[in-house]
Amino acid sequence: MLSAESKVQVGEDFSGFKAVDIDNKPATLDSTSKTKKVIFLFSTTCPFCKKQNSYWTELLNTFDASKYEVFAVFNRTEELETVDEYFDTFGYKNSGTSIRILFSEDETLEKYKLKSTPTTLVLDENDRVERAWIGLWSAGVLSEANSFFNTSISKKEFN
Repeated sequence: MLSAESKVQVGEDFSGFKAVDIDNKPATLDSTSKTKKVIFLFSTTCPFCKKQNSYWTELLNTFDASKYEVFAVFNRTEELETVDEYFDTFGYKNSGTSIRILFSEDETLEKYKLKSTPTTLVLDENDRVERAWIGLWSAGVLSEANSFFNTSISKKEFN
């Protein structure tokens, strides 16, 4: 289990986060508009991510997307075709919310303490962590996320 100081914390600065986009071009989380950002940290092989997908896709279908830019961040080792198929399989392409897919190197993920998947972050307008939920959403986290995003995502039962 990760210690508290090794996990991303509220208040940490994400400005300068470097990655490449789906076309293998340099990209950052920085936006041209001063909006909040929602970041989903994925792994296509993570069994907890596969369960978390139902919460994330429901969130994307029910929250006010005009208030946020949404980023899906994967490790650079993930295959583009696998990520594309994953997004299709779990319904992200039909969510109605624009999602920027980014791939980041191990060093960058380590620098920003992005070690565990799934991770859900909300960055404020100044790219500082406003909310950090690490792991599959429990009932308590789901309640907190629903309150924060003004949604009513329901608890899922998993086998």
